[in-house]
Amino acid sequence: MNETTLVRDAWLLGQEVLPNFEKAGLPPEVIAHYRAHKDQYVTAIQRGFVLPFAIIPSAVPVAQNGYPIAETDYFKWLDHMEQFATDHLLGTKVNLRELFDHPTHVPWQKCLPIFDPGLTDREMIDKALKARNIKVYEEKDVMDFSGAGASPRSRLQVIERSLTPTEAGMGLPPKFHQKWFAGRQTRPLHRR
Repeated sequence: MNETTLVRDAWLLGQEVLPNFEKAGLPPEVIAHYRAHKDQYVTAIQRGFVLPFAIIPSAVPVAQNGYPIAETDYFKWLDHMEQFATDHLLGTKVNLRELFDHPTHVPWQKCLPIFDPGLTDREMIDKALKARNIKVYEEKDVMDFSGAGASPRSRLQVIERSLTPTEAGMGLPPKFHQKWFAGRQTRPLHRR
């Protein structure tokens, strides 16, 4: 198949798919996200037009492995995260139990919820560290790193709570475990 034929077939496929976008009923936040991030069209098509970092529910019922949330320390650490966000990040009372849906099962008994309030890295450092008179040494400005900007909305992620990084906590499949410590630049769980 030559390149001209491939381009024509892709264009024809696009013309056939286009009328179905209205029937698909994409949520307004998905439409707004992709209109603002046109550079992500290719990956969106490959993923099926879901938001980045979204957990895609399975169409087939899947047995839930792991531990029921009540048998873990999830809510203990969620309370600590609420208190930290209230005291050091936002300055107002944060109720993460009402703000987010929580999983019914998690793969670990020791869990750590990570709250991203939608602030830039600069705002996080200024509020969480400098406001507490903790000296911060920056060899390079934190806003120069990828992902330093504010998230479009706040997020809550759950990782395994452990003293050393685990494969699950890094969000990498086992085959990449060695590459992570050999200079791999992937961000754990797409966090900053």
